[in-house]
Amino acid sequence: MDKHTITQVSHQNWTTIINLHPYDTSLSKSCYIQNSTSRLTDRQLRKFKKNAKNFFKKTNTMQTDSINYYNKNARLYFDATKNIDVSFNQNKFLKYLPPNKGKILDVGCGSGRDSLFFKKKGFDVESIDASIELASLAERYIDSPVKVIKAEEIAYSNDFDGIWCMASLLHTPKRDLLKTFKKLDRALKNNGVIYASFKYGDKDAVQSNERRFTNMDEKSLNSIFSKLKSNFCLDIYKTKDELGTTWINVNAKKTR
Repeated sequence: MDKHTITQVSHQNWTTIINLHPYDTSLSKSCYIQNSTSRLTDRQLRKFKKNAKNFFKKTNTMQTDSINYYNKNARLYFDATKNIDVSFNQNKFLKYLPPNKGKILDVGCGSGRDSLFFKKKGFDVESIDASIELASLAERYIDSPVKVIKAEEIAYSNDFDGIWCMASLLHTPKRDLLKTFKKLDRALKNNGVIYASFKYGDKDAVQSNERRFTNMDEKSLNSIFSKLKSNFCLDIYKTKDELGTTWINVNAKKTR
């Protein structure tokens, strides 16, 4: 449901309104009506619009807040992450790709650390990031262009053998993740692989300073991939970082 849909909703059946966007469970909870087949009164409709407006404001600012954080702290983040050893994850990902050849999309490349690693392995790498300041630093570091674009805005089709999303989709509101993964699916070639990592948990989002995180677990990852047009074979595993944070990782092989 988009903002325009909200203003067009009149005295419709409540079930119809919920079905417009079945994933907006927070809307259904905040605007719950005991008899789900009843028609909305003026008061109920006003309440629905108010809660929906607040919901969209929250989800639309989630990524904006995170992007602003990275723009303001780009140098600190770059210096803190460019030398982190994630070779275990990188090598597991590469096992699903033809050796030393193919094209990889690095989504949310950050410092450019992983783009540089894959380039040195002989892969053709396209790097993107939503933060213009991080993209500028990464460009100089990897000596290659970095496009300033959000993951959900990509428009590739059957272009990549591998798509790498290390800790980059975790700022996407959970309600938008399916749409984003559909675009990644479209960008991926048959027999290609998508890698993604999230902080481990079952809460929709938690906030840390200005950054907000969408957490995932095994159930939510399986649910996302089961809704995609293509079939995927999932290799899901957990890791811990130096701070003791548990991460859930997935290598999703596109089988058809």
